Amino acid sequence: MGVYKRGPVYWISYSYNNKQYRESAGTSDRAQAQALLKKRKDEIFAKRLEKPSPIAKEESGDLFA
Repeated sequence: MGVYKRGPVYWISYSYNNKQYRESAGTSDRAQAQALLKKRKDEIFAKRLEKPSPIAKEESGDLFA
C-alpha cells in the first residue's frame, strides 16, 4: 500500500482480498493522496468488520435453537 507519483498526479495502491488495486488520486498534492489512501483503508477495514465469521453464525444459531 502506498502513494506514488506518475507525471504530475499522485496515485494510490492498496490490496483487498489478495488483489492489488491502483487508482488515481486525481491530485498533485501528496497530502490529499494520502488522505484518499487512508479513506480506502478505513473502508476496507469497515467492510471486514461488518461480516460475521461463519463460525460465529453457527455458534449463535446453536445457542438460540
